[in-house]
Amino acid sequence: MSLPRFTVRRLMLAVAVVAVILGVMGFLKRVRTNRLKLATYHLDQRGGALIESFHVDQNRTIDTYFKPKPGGEKMTDLEVRMFHWHDALAKKYKQTAETYWLPVEPDPPRPK
Repeated sequence: MSLPRFTVRRLMLAVAVVAVILGVMGFLKRVRTNRLKLATYHLDQRGGALIESFHVDQNRTIDTYFKPKPGGEKMTDLEVRMFHWHDALAKKYKQTAETYWLPVEPDPPRPK
């Protein structure tokens, strides 16, 4: 049984296939790293700390207490909405970092 001959053409094809595979792997690694950075950013930007949360159903949770700000004042409505927005985005990007080959749905609008 004879082995196939390595011609310049076949060698160039093998190098091209390996280069494409390595390029796709590098791209997917970059996508995963970027999504993890976004998740970390949104976790840092949440602000207040959620102490207790009850899941009523799949789409709704009731938050029973927010840790007060350092001065002792309560969080404003905007700060609570921003907390939930950053929390949702952090969860979304953490989850999509694990399935980095799938597309990501657009972010919800920033609360005002």
